[in-house]
Amino acid sequence: MVNNAVPWIVFTDLDGTLLDHHSYSYEAALPAIKYLQEQQIPIVLTTSKTQAEVSQLQQELQLSSPFIVENGAGIYWPCTTGGEHVAHSMCSPREHWLALLEQLKPEFGQHFSHFAELNPKDVVELTGLSLADAEKANQRAYGEPIHWYGDQSLKRSFIEKATSLGAHILEGGRFLHMSGNVDKGQALQWVAKRYQQHYSKPVQTLALGDSQNDIAMLNAADKAVIVRSPVHPPPELQRPPSLITQYLGPEGWFEAINYFIADSSIPN
Repeated sequence: MVNNAVPWIVFTDLDGTLLDHHSYSYEAALPAIKYLQEQQIPIVLTTSKTQAEVSQLQQELQLSSPFIVENGAGIYWPCTTGGEHVAHSMCSPREHWLALLEQLKPEFGQHFSHFAELNPKDVVELTGLSLADAEKANQRAYGEPIHWYGDQSLKRSFIEKATSLGAHILEGGRFLHMSGNVDKGQALQWVAKRYQQHYSKPVQTLALGDSQNDIAMLNAADKAVIVRSPVHPPPELQRPPSLITQYLGPEGWFEAINYFIADSSIPN
């Protein structure tokens, strides 16, 4: 950071936010990413994706900051000696939720499928990922993505029953995500607290997201940006967002960072 300004931490969703909803490209956001790196402002990828997927993206973007996976269920922090990240688990492992899904199948099984029972080609068809990336998407540790193809009324009943059994269901841009009672907001607060201890001063948090599973993160951040989506309306927050972008995906991400630079919230 520069001078003695309050340190900023940027938390960002991936699909539909930093990554284009259809192509998964982040090209349009690269100048803003580079600027934040030059200012030594951490970019914390905060996503429903897996550790295997995010580790690859961290390398591509040359990020050394912590990252949050599976909607807040796992936090990976870089080792102090360099090299691999270490994990902090926020809920029960995937096996627990797969067992719970088995309990729900007699009543709802004809209305959904889930990643663990799909082959990689099925995941490719549902996500548009490459085969290699689809395999990484299925290397889950803490929860399970569910493809729901029943009606809305049945979906509500499914969510109510799953919740009664101890699960927490989040709706993302493509899937329902079953895990424990964790979310991106709790993970943001956990990471921000440790950065505050590191800097020995308060930190400011900026969060960017586009869908329902980003609401907790956006509500928890000091400043919240809703990046417009091509497939659904902006999520509703507990307070007005700091910004709703005009542009979609990574173009909107670039727009937002420029907005806060011009607003002097982020140092320039």
